[in-house]
Amino acid sequence: MTPLATPEIGVWVVVKPNDDVIIRVVRSEMGQGTITGLAQLVAEESQCDWKKFFMTIRLLLRT
Repeated sequence: MTPLATPEIGVWVVVKPNDDVIIRVVRSEMGQGTITGLAQLVAEESQCDWKKFFMTIRLLLRT
């Protein structure tokens, strides 16, 4: 097996080789600040630079 080029911590957090951190969110929000709060929590716990955090929102549509 070859190691992943972009290691994933679960399916929700991705750490890229340049130390960018991507938080994947699959829920919508209506201005409560949940997505920002989640990113802040991960940044604090992982002791990563807040400027390197990005969030992606993906809604799962059921047909």
